[in-house]
Amino acid sequence: MRIVLNEIGYEGQKNARVLDEFRPMVGRGIQALINERVNERLSHALDSTKTAEEPTSVVVNIDDNNVDEAIKNEIVTTSEELEVYTIAKAVLRNTLKTSRVFYRDNKAYFNVLIDNNIRKWVLRAFFNSVHSWVILNDGNNTKIEFDNPVDLLNFSDKIIAVAQQYV
Repeated sequence: MRIVLNEIGYEGQKNARVLDEFRPMVGRGIQALINERVNERLSHALDSTKTAEEPTSVVVNIDDNNVDEAIKNEIVTTSEELEVYTIAKAVLRNTLKTSRVFYRDNKAYFNVLIDNNIRKWVLRAFFNSVHSWVILNDGNNTKIEFDNPVDLLNFSDKIIAVAQQYV
């Protein structure tokens, strides 16, 4: 934390109170950076027809074992959720403009939306330690279980059918 405060130019005293005050902001910033990098890599992998490049990695070491409770309670968008979004976007690329496909994360589930409108959700992804599944907004709330987000490619026709109601 002291290194981060030095890097951003904080000139005040760096006591425990100040460190505790900045800890949630730094944690959110680090999480946003990781999410951005993962999203970039997934988007690049789908958009690129080039051969695979050397993978880059982001290593974040936080020495403080007492992670602020506020950070624990915040919504964390995982790489699996971003992979579901990227796959849904790739599946829908011929149905509508990809710039219309958005995501919104909640504590309970992950949404893939059209026009960033919560009423125009295509699918909701759920993850737990036992299994993962999506619910399609097809009127029947069709449940599709999967082991890996890439498995959703097998249900492209169903995902496209849901999105076509918003074209």
